[in-house]
Amino acid sequence: MTVWTLTSSSGDSKTFAAWGFSNLRRTLVSQGIDLVTFDAPGAALDSEPVLPSDSIVKIYREGGQWFYGRVTQTPRSGDAGQEALGYRIAGPWWWLE
Repeated sequence: MTVWTLTSSSGDSKTFAAWGFSNLRRTLVSQGIDLVTFDAPGAALDSEPVLPSDSIVKIYREGGQWFYGRVTQTPRSGDAGQEALGYRIAGPWWWLE
């Protein structure tokens, strides 16, 4: 099983499971903004995100750096059955746009 770890700009480093994150997805764009998204299912709609906007994060896969970027959005979603908080992390090209 692959171990995914996220380190926040505050220095906290935990596995995705320990953070409560799931559904990790990465979109790579040549000469454009690479994007990583993931969810925090069960997070209350009115809760503060554990990774605030403009935080810098590093994502590691099996100990090797897999992605580096800035939190650009924390979209919220909910319905009668569940609430969730999402995260959108933009890669370094974001600074060039």
